[in-house]
Amino acid sequence: MDKALLKALKLFLWLSILFFAGYWLYALYDDYELIARYGFDIKFVLIWLLYFLPFFSCFAVIYWLAVTAVLLLYYKIIRRSDRRQ
Repeated sequence: MDKALLKALKLFLWLSILFFAGYWLYALYDDYELIARYGFDIKFVLIWLLYFLPFFSCFAVIYWLAVTAVLLLYYKIIRRSDRRQ
């Protein structure tokens, strides 16, 4: 189970990097008109950060709930039934 958790953690780190890059690229793409009109300001970054934190928190919670469910299903139900046979 330790190896499975380490694999899940490694996958989470890679998906987090993709989520991080995708979010910030989309934020720049989405607000390009605003940046072109008013210039780039630190206020925009703070607003984007205020949206990023809940989105990333939801991403992390959903990922770890899914991983926990799959690992518990595998190790407590599937693998236990394999040992009995």
